[in-house]
Amino acid sequence: MGAVSKYVRIAAPPQQVYDLWRDPTHFPDFMPDVQEVTAQGDNWHWKVDSIAGRSVEWDSEIVEDQPGKLLVWRSLPGSEIHHHGAVRFLAAPAGRGTEARVGIEFLPPGGFAGRAIARLARRVPQHEIAEDLRRMKQILEAGETPIAGFPRGPEDEDGDGDDTAPETGA
Repeated sequence: MGAVSKYVRIAAPPQQVYDLWRDPTHFPDFMPDVQEVTAQGDNWHWKVDSIAGRSVEWDSEIVEDQPGKLLVWRSLPGSEIHHHGAVRFLAAPAGRGTEARVGIEFLPPGGFAGRAIARLARRVPQHEIAEDLRRMKQILEAGETPIAGFPRGPEDEDGDGDDTAPETGA
């Protein structure tokens, strides 16, 4: 079983960060391997890209829910993916937003062999979760994730911080 624990500080109140996590239909926005998550009450159906290039699906359930503070889930018995995890939403010191602390334990498809293949493919869960949290932070703070090739946004063609076209010198 693999275990990952990461956290990120986000310039948003705990309830707003919690709300994003409580609606799993947002997960594909910041978790690129997640194709779709549908909520059926406290049960979630996941469809995720696996290492082997095929989709993996499973169901999980919310086992503890403290709005604005804590969300805990686990896969249902018989699932191809065995995992459980929690996200804590803590007010950051000095009123500087939220610390989202994520802890996940999992056994990937293929068990220990699947984990070895993931390492060979350079898909290390610790790194992937850190990147997912970084993208979540960007969505909550800026409303979107940056587009590759447009670090300042597509309208800021000349990089001067405004959205006017670059001067041509004519």
